[in-house]
Amino acid sequence: MTTASIKASAEDHGVPPREVVRGLDTLRFVTAMWVAFSHGARFPIDQVLQPTGVINKMLYALVNTTFNGTAAVSVFFVISGLLIHGGNVGKSRVDMLSFWTRRAVRIGLPLGVVLILAQVLGGDYGERLSHVLWSVYAELIYYGLYPFVLPIIFRFGMGRVLLVSLAISLGMLLLLKPDALYLWEFGHQLNWLFCAPLWLMGCYLAENRQRITAMSRRLPIWGLRLGAVAYCYISTVMLAHMGRFSIGYTWTIWIFGLFCMVWLAAEIARGTGKQTIGWMERFGIAGYSIYLTHPFAVNAVKQNLTALGPLAHWLAVLAAIGIVTTVFYHAVEWPAHQLARRLGRRRPAVKPA
Repeated sequence: MTTASIKASAEDHGVPPREVVRGLDTLRFVTAMWVAFSHGARFPIDQVLQPTGVINKMLYALVNTTFNGTAAVSVFFVISGLLIHGGNVGKSRVDMLSFWTRRAVRIGLPLGVVLILAQVLGGDYGERLSHVLWSVYAELIYYGLYPFVLPIIFRFGMGRVLLVSLAISLGMLLLLKPDALYLWEFGHQLNWLFCAPLWLMGCYLAENRQRITAMSRRLPIWGLRLGAVAYCYISTVMLAHMGRFSIGYTWTIWIFGLFCMVWLAAEIARGTGKQTIGWMERFGIAGYSIYLTHPFAVNAVKQNLTALGPLAHWLAVLAAIGIVTTVFYHAVEWPAHQLARRLGRRRPAVKPA
């Protein structure tokens, strides 16, 4: 990871360069693109290869089934909890106004811009954008509640808070929507509550990073990475290819969340910690921009470049995502970072209890 990447990541996350968790931006890039692949940016295997022969069938199944955007969003939730709580472990409170101001500006300004763009462009843009906004709204609620949850964590312990949250989510699933397949099926009013254990798992990782890292050292890093991909494939098969016996992501995501704590600890400690790829780290800093704007890029190519062949169309989609992300990050997200930091500095930080 280059010095420039560390500095940019520090400014993004609002921490000193020495406190940057190296490798997380790479994971943010991979998970953001994983979501984009699930929303139409994946390689068009069904238009290039016929599902005949063992190898072709394997490739066909992997490409069409593995890009589980729900799993990628779950990784986002865990990373978010890790980053937010990581700087507040041991504290009983945070300065509410400073915290809310920074997060609202950091997240809210880019969100407001894409909402306006969707209205201006009309057509399918708004519908495609809605596929990603449910998780952004949940994040905003987590940020809004965090100053109230932190004293509870300090008083009762992170483990108890996580268990209570998980019990609430499973209770919602059993009593309200036992047949729900996707995490967003509880509506904007309750999606955040249902998904809260995933965010709190990141908080749990922040408090128990050394212990979980020690556990993860016994496991091969590529085994963990393949395990994440295997979950994406198996959970999608269980949801989409088992007919009336389908098992939704709503039931399987909790095991993946627990797995993510070990996997992320391993990535931070040794997998990406000292072997990061510079361009992936830099694009990972713009992970929020990728997440918000990839529906615009995919839709624009789909509507305006209809004459392209499958491979050229796919390359055009990837190029469009790169261009739109770069422009949006420098024009909107980065200025929002800077403004959030300036506004947040106006109030002193709260010292540990």
